[in-house]
Amino acid sequence: MKKFFNIANISIVSFIIFIIIFIISKDYIGNNTNYNYKFFMISVTLITLFPILYYLNKDKEKEFFPLFEMSLIYFFISYALFHIFDHLGISFSIPTYSTRLEMEDAIVFGSGQLKLVSDATRPDIGYSFKVLLIGLISFIIGYFLLKYFTTNVQRDGFKFLNITDKYELLFICLVINIITLSIFYIFKIQEVIPAISQLNSVFTFLLLSFNFFAMIYFKELKIYIKILLLLPIIFILIFKLLEGSYAAPISGLIYLYIIFFLIKKKLALLPILTIVIIFFSIHTFKNEFRANTWRIITQDDGILEKLDVFKDIYKANYYYFFNFKNQDNKLKMLKEKNLQRIFHSAESLVVVTRLSPEEVPYWEGESYKILASKIIPRIFWEDKPSDLLGNAFGKRYGILKDQDKVTSWNMPVLNEFYVNYGIRGVIIGMFILGIFYRFLTIYLSVRNKNNYEFLIGAMTIFPLFFLESHLSLIFGAVLQTYIFLLFFIYFVKKIYDLTILKK
Repeated sequence: MKKFFNIANISIVSFIIFIIIFIISKDYIGNNTNYNYKFFMISVTLITLFPILYYLNKDKEKEFFPLFEMSLIYFFISYALFHIFDHLGISFSIPTYSTRLEMEDAIVFGSGQLKLVSDATRPDIGYSFKVLLIGLISFIIGYFLLKYFTTNVQRDGFKFLNITDKYELLFICLVINIITLSIFYIFKIQEVIPAISQLNSVFTFLLLSFNFFAMIYFKELKIYIKILLLLPIIFILIFKLLEGSYAAPISGLIYLYIIFFLIKKKLALLPILTIVIIFFSIHTFKNEFRANTWRIITQDDGILEKLDVFKDIYKANYYYFFNFKNQDNKLKMLKEKNLQRIFHSAESLVVVTRLSPEEVPYWEGESYKILASKIIPRIFWEDKPSDLLGNAFGKRYGILKDQDKVTSWNMPVLNEFYVNYGIRGVIIGMFILGIFYRFLTIYLSVRNKNNYEFLIGAMTIFPLFFLESHLSLIFGAVLQTYIFLLFFIYFVKKIYDLTILKK
């Protein structure tokens, strides 16, 4: 009992209680099924957050990568909070009987204008929430069903990938750093040979994984070596940020935190709070920064020039922000600049459940056909079909104009199940996804930290928690990435065995 009363557990339980009290006390104006709606919101809150408590309080479960639990957090933040807080006008300005699902005259990547559907009614929103609840129940049942039959199944990793000593690990780190920084960040070979562009993300996570792991796993490493390992991590995160990519550095920080958690088995709340603060601090003025870099600075301009622009843009905007005399304007700006992006998944579910099948017929599995082509890497298939489903989804639901060839409207996995087969697709699809996630969790979670497959599995499985894109985009490269990483690390390990460093 004493073990339960720690800061992490108390914080999570307190948060759950706060959300439930908030839901019960709030009068959701315009909702004819007020109590039913509250019941649905409380149910989603409980089924998404209580499995996290279960995971954190089972030592055996903490040997597994928290893919399932991270996915539930995604569903809670991107879906549930939209419904819980949207009626306060936090994400949108809401009339009595409808929500304004539109983004007027918004410029996306400098091309065209995007308008979302504007006439979703309260029943439309309520139905989308029921679809979410049904999907989550199916997802959880599928996951725990396979868990029931695999309680004692755990892996220690392939023996040929055991870490020989710290010098071997440092040698592999050196090779990874040289390849990653020189090929993908200094010379940017992927711009000359687009077929290898997918390897950019793979090697970036390789560097983050091995450098960070070496820093915290081998405590006896000298401080200057740890600094040398840390500098490339900082460089890459800053480089990605200055490219205008905000998801990459934040996901990198989250990934490093998960690696820390899996090694230390402790849920430190301060780093989580730090990541959240960093996200909102840089995300708030991302459009202002992009407008001054994507359209003005040329490709020949370097990181120092972009760093100067970043400093000037954020300094000016935060000065303007903190000198607002009207506090309501401050809050309104923060809402408009941050929450609309966070709630995209819930918004698009409202759109597709309102329009399908009456106005937009079910797609009957059309979006899954491209999965077959994903097995073969583009480097071996020059004319491999491009995945343009994000653009196709947007046009199909009237979000994008027909002449728009570049903008992508993300279609989250749960929503895609509905787009193809309706509520039947959500029930079956989420159930299978739950089973599949448990399988991946068992196979790719390696409890032996002294084995390189611990990092390989974590790298492979980490991107799968964020289910905001369609199925083929998220899962298309999982098998290839895993196999490539196994062969690459084994190959570098063998090179080390043949070098004088081994002796």
